[in-house]
Amino acid sequence: MNRTRPTKLLLLFLFALLITSCQSSTEPSTGNNSNTGDWPSYTFKELVSNSELVVYGEITDTKNLDGDPPSQESNLNVLKVLKGDETNKTISLKLTDPSYYVSSDSKYVMFLEDTGSYYTQKSYNSLLIEKNGVISSSLQGFSGEFTIDEVQNQISNVMAK
Repeated sequence: MNRTRPTKLLLLFLFALLITSCQSSTEPSTGNNSNTGDWPSYTFKELVSNSELVVYGEITDTKNLDGDPPSQESNLNVLKVLKGDETNKTISLKLTDPSYYVSSDSKYVMFLEDTGSYYTQKSYNSLLIEKNGVISSSLQGFSGEFTIDEVQNQISNVMAK
């Protein structure tokens, strides 16, 4: 009887089991912000205080770039500066976490950091999307649905303190 065949089959089975147990999921992110990786998590007051620029704007175009890490470059048409001194009507963004990429023709309130050649998000929870005139936030200290004027008033209140 040839004993090498059952041994080879057993090794092949164990190898296949090992490979399948090590694969990562390819399911898309649900965007629920529960998986923050290495991102810091800020309260609303901390985001306002620590962000160099806070804007309300509309993404005009995006370009996903392969690389290590992958990134997305976008242009943002600034509709309103909520904090900071940006005078350009269009600013460049670079986002490095695919879970938080932006979509063209979507409007956001963004808490940003200036890197010198582009702006980037301050943390995983620093992009608030607007849908049908309503900006939803789950930030600690600023949770609910708001208009852009209500967001601007809250930011002004934080900066006045």
